[in-house]
Order: sequence, then C-alpha cells, then structure tokens
Amino acid sequence: MAFQTNQREPIFDNNIKLIIDRRSRELFGLLLIGVSLFLFTLLLTYNADDSSWLSSSSKSPKNIMGQFGASTASLLFMIVGLSSWIIPSLLTAWGLRFLLHIGSNRALGRLVFSPIAVALICIFASSNPTPAEWSNPFGLGGLFGDMVLGSIINIFSIKSLVGVNLLSLTLFILSATTTFFVFGFSGFELRKIGGISFTFLSFILKTSSKILTFTVRSIALSMIRTKSVNRPKNEVDHVSENRKFSHSEASFEKTYAGELPPRQKKL
Repeated sequence: MAFQTNQREPIFDNNIKLIIDRRSRELFGLLLIGVSLFLFTLLLTYNADDSSWLSSSSKSPKNIMGQFGASTASLLFMIVGLSSWIIPSLLTAWGLRFLLHIGSNRALGRLVFSPIAVALICIFASSNPTPAEWSNPFGLGGLFGDMVLGSIINIFSIKSLVGVNLLSLTLFILSATTTFFVFGFSGFELRKIGGISFTFLSFILKTSSKILTFTVRSIALSMIRTKSVNRPKNEVDHVSENRKFSHSEASFEKTYAGELPPRQKKL
C-alpha cells in the first residue's frame, strides 16, 4: 500500500540563496582586504634593527604592529625578501574580486600556483644587485632566492655577465607571467587593460604634443616681440628724425606754396 508524502518546500528559494551567496562572497572579500592591509602595514614599517625571532634588542620595536609585526616582517623578509609584498597584493586583488564579483570563481584554481609565483619572484629579485639602502645580510630575494639562484648558476655553469643577464631576463618573464596568472587575469581582462592603457598613452602623447606646440609658439612670439622692442637706439632715432624732417618739409611746402615764384614752384 503506497502512501503519498507531501514534499517539503525549501526554506529559502533560489533568489534568497543567491543573495546569501553574494553577501558571503562580499564578506570574505572584505576579510581578505583587511588581512592584506594588516600585512601591508607591518611590511611597510619593517625595520632591520627591530628584535625578531632570530635577534633580540632592548629597544622597543619601530613597527606599528608591535613585536608581532616586527617578528613577522623580519621572518618574511629573511625567507623571501622583497617578494613578501606579493602576499598582501594577492590578498587585496582577490578580496576585490570577491567584493566586486569579478572572476571570484577562479580563485581556487589560480591561488594553488601562488607559491610558484612567489618563488620565481624571489629568484629574480636575488639576481639583481642590492642597493646601498639594503641593510640585510641577504639579497633582495631573501635566503630562499639566494640559495636557488646560486644552485642554478652552479648547475648551468653561468660565469659571464651576459649569461647572468639572460638568466635574469628569463626569470623576469616567467615571474611576470605567473604573477598575472595567480592574480586571476583572463585573456579578456588583459586585452581590456591593454586597450585602456593604449588609449591612455595615446591621450598623454596627444596632450604632450599640443602642450609642446603651444610652448614653442609662445617662445617664438615672445622672442619676436623682444627683438622688435629692443631694436638699436640709433635706428629708432634715425627713423624718428626722418619722420620729423618729412613732417617739417611737408608743412613748409604747405605754408609757403603760394609765396614761391613760378620758377621755384617748378623746381
């Protein structure tokens, strides 16, 4: 004997589920942006003299985030160097994608490769010379970048400066490509960014050309006016004397034209 059972209607319909899903993604995006701002702050206020996990100091840390921020920043810079900045940058990018609902569904498949991007940036940073302001005992790519770069140079026996430059260029191309990939950019987005950049550069070039043309014309006109004003004084005096003589001669002829004899009139 079959019994008919009434099916329960879902508590939330599809529209409410969609709204909940969107709000959840937006909250997650805000969380990622908040964490990225925290990391940006502790990296920005990093000081090599602050006490950390491997060094101690009696001075209070200069890092805004206190001792935790100083220790975390020191650890990140020591291991991966300047590529530490890629971590909060990634969090900001994906936080904005979740918040604005732009390609957030690609997050898992792209962020899996983020360690590869960080590693490539480390090695590329280590291939560049350290500036005078860099007070750390390791290179720009941290201990990891220095170790891997030294291994690559020893394995391929790269000794010439040309070989090192070619290796640095290759690492730059690989790291840039991987970074664009883990930031979630698609082909359509890259083409759109390229079009906007080309339009912006064209506008800058046209504006610069107009400003340059206007400047050249203004300078030329000012030079002409200055030259006409600063003519030699004797030339001006000569012209004024000629004008006075012509004016006096014309007034003399007009005054005494009726008193001259006929012979002199002909002359």
